[in-house]
Amino acid sequence: MGGMCTLIGTSTNLVVNGILIREGYAEIDMFQMTGLAAILLVVGVGYMVFVGLNILPNRREEPNLGDKFGMKDYLTDFEIISGSKLVGQKIMDSNLVKKLDMDILEVMRSGSRFNLPPGDFELREGDVLKVRCSAEKIQALKSEAKIIPTSDLAVGDHRLNERSSTIVEMVITTNAALKGFTLRAADFRRRFRAAPLAIRQREEVLHDNLYDVELQAGDVILADVKSHFVQELKHMEAQQDAPFAIISESQLIDFERKSFFLTLSIVAGAILLAALGIVNIAAAVILAVIALVLFKKISMKEAYEAINWKIIFVMAGVLSLGVGLKNTGLDVSIADGLVGVLGSYGPIAVLSGIYIATSLFTDVISNTATAALMTPIALTTASVLGLSPVPFIIAVMFASSASFVTPIGYQTNTMVYGAGRYKFTDFMKVGVWLNILFWIIATALIPVFFPF
Repeated sequence: MGGMCTLIGTSTNLVVNGILIREGYAEIDMFQMTGLAAILLVVGVGYMVFVGLNILPNRREEPNLGDKFGMKDYLTDFEIISGSKLVGQKIMDSNLVKKLDMDILEVMRSGSRFNLPPGDFELREGDVLKVRCSAEKIQALKSEAKIIPTSDLAVGDHRLNERSSTIVEMVITTNAALKGFTLRAADFRRRFRAAPLAIRQREEVLHDNLYDVELQAGDVILADVKSHFVQELKHMEAQQDAPFAIISESQLIDFERKSFFLTLSIVAGAILLAALGIVNIAAAVILAVIALVLFKKISMKEAYEAINWKIIFVMAGVLSLGVGLKNTGLDVSIADGLVGVLGSYGPIAVLSGIYIATSLFTDVISNTATAALMTPIALTTASVLGLSPVPFIIAVMFASSASFVTPIGYQTNTMVYGAGRYKFTDFMKVGVWLNILFWIIATALIPVFFPF
């Protein structure tokens, strides 16, 4: 729904605009459809919040044995550093519990231990918290610590907001050189450029000092490794006397405020150039990419690999489909049929027919192919009626994007189909009513925003 709001929001809009230019019509402005699209967006979000969520089932994935028995949990000690926003907060009000759902098992303060502290226990500077959590939660905490400097936490003498690092899980194998050593004896931090965050030692993980835990085969170390050294760890892993085996890694991208605002400015500049008509949208985007390369925010390799050539060739194919419709006169035949059936009811009825036809096509073939198929028909229909082509083109753009009935009608539907563990019928339950709602609103408001 958000993609409908600007010309570059979705490839569908760009395909339609490309056909318009090729046929000699004026191109669509960057924000020409934004007003009506914003109304559809608000209505659509409201529908999903108040109706859609109640219709959709909640199919939680069955936990595997590791999750069922808590085998992926670690026990980790965090120290609250001076300046942390956790100082003075109650445990139940802290992000550790509210946002990350961590279990605080113990608080150590000035030699005293508070086991299973209550929710109203107030945290202080220097407190050491023994926390049970997963690698994913530690990664989330580390991400927050890097972006929000005041959320500093430490594991031993290692601060979570260290820059350019990767979270790595490494298991001690039967023949590992580290077996039988403590992390201190193995000189773990200097040798592997890594700070241990936690150790999982079978189902019993009881330790007060990570560096003094004697490592055994099967132990898993969760470590924060300097990113540039991860490849070296993989070389070590491949050796015959490897000290460990890496079972997962999760790189944390540094938040660089200066680079962030520079990149944002370049993107905004491209949109502004296109919106003001100084250059066309394709030239504006290419200039933005060149600027990103020149400022070394992306490499030429990254720029090249970011191009989805499959989509390029699909778009080339569907545009040829539109040319075929025009050359064979099929677009005229379809347009005459639409006008013949609905013309007596007025142009709004014809526009409504184009919208519903486009919407139905989008649910069974790709949105891009539908846009390429229906745009010539919409242009010819406007010509037959002697009306402005803009409202009919807008109907095609919106209907091509507003595909909610099947998981194959739009790329984003397919993306969440598996991740949400949905069935084909789930899309129909929610999507049919949403499609009908958009059809009614578009039929009523397109002629208001874009007169015939």
